[in-house]
Amino acid sequence: MLYTNTVTTTWANLITTLNALTADSNIEITDPENVILDNSTTSGSLGYLLKNSYTGSYKLDFTPTDMTKAQYGTNNGLALFNGCKKLAGIGDLPSAITNGNSMFTNCSAFKKWTLTKTSNITNASSMFLNCAAMSIFDATYMTNLTNANGMFYASGLGRVDGLSGFANVTNATEMFRETYFTSFDMKDYFTNVQYADGMFSYCYYLTSINVNLPNAVIAGSLFNSDDTLTSVTGLSTMSRVTSAADMFNNCTALTNVCINFPLVTNAVEMFMNCTSLSTLDLSSLVAVTIINNIASGCTNLTKIYCGSVSSVTSYAQAFLNSPLSKVYVSTSAANTNWTTIVKTNCSSAGLSAAITPTLISSVVYKRVA
Repeated sequence: MLYTNTVTTTWANLITTLNALTADSNIEITDPENVILDNSTTSGSLGYLLKNSYTGSYKLDFTPTDMTKAQYGTNNGLALFNGCKKLAGIGDLPSAITNGNSMFTNCSAFKKWTLTKTSNITNASSMFLNCAAMSIFDATYMTNLTNANGMFYASGLGRVDGLSGFANVTNATEMFRETYFTSFDMKDYFTNVQYADGMFSYCYYLTSINVNLPNAVIAGSLFNSDDTLTSVTGLSTMSRVTSAADMFNNCTALTNVCINFPLVTNAVEMFMNCTSLSTLDLSSLVAVTIINNIASGCTNLTKIYCGSVSSVTSYAQAFLNSPLSKVYVSTSAANTNWTTIVKTNCSSAGLSAAITPTLISSVVYKRVA
């Protein structure tokens, strides 16, 4: 429980009791079988009452109430407490609830969901969106979860315990966007993720991360605008990714990156405005066709290693405002392709002067700056 003050009440007297509070309180409803859980827009539901009938300013923790006995509506958990700004905590919910979509969205005071048994929720899309007070989450009992799209978007989250609970997640799109992590280690708990677009985007406090996403296919904007990020390891696990657009866009502190993306076709703005990169190894992008703005704004980039990459057809402003002077290739086909890009059509690629690629038949490509 979150608070020192605990009050008991019946369901029928709940609002009267809450409106008489004089402090943040833990709330025990003594007849939980009468509690109605439904969309917070549904009149008579707990969420509706907290949002529309509770007029006090004190925060409420319902962890002492056994909500597993509560009645629940036909919405199956959708937006149960959406907009309940004074709700701070709650415990286990009815086991039949599988949909956590927007369940606690905009609950700005929400701190803790105390689970003591396995949750059957499979969809947690936007579940804790804008829960600014929630800094820690224990995922141990979330083992049935598959859809975590935007689950913690713009929350106060900075730590997750029990990461193994996320082992079955397949959709992690924007899962941790705009959170407060300073470091993160995926270990082996996100290996089923297929969609990682924006998963850690706009995480302004993230400095280091270890990635393990062997089944990810879409990973655009994965670290977009993480301007304190200096260390990314484990990218070699992401060999199935096909789209890496904006993956490192505006990662201004990043000085070293090692990628292994042989299936990527779209690398638009992939390293745009990575102002600390001086060397870039693109040699694993053997299937890439689109590199528009891939390194535009990389104001310290002087060398790129392109290996056998030879299928690039779209490269508008690829190196705009980048002081690129050296381009290394390893095959004649790559030499032809990159000669077109950085020499014949250098202005289209954003270059102020033509560059003649250096063809080296055998070279160890530098992946560090």
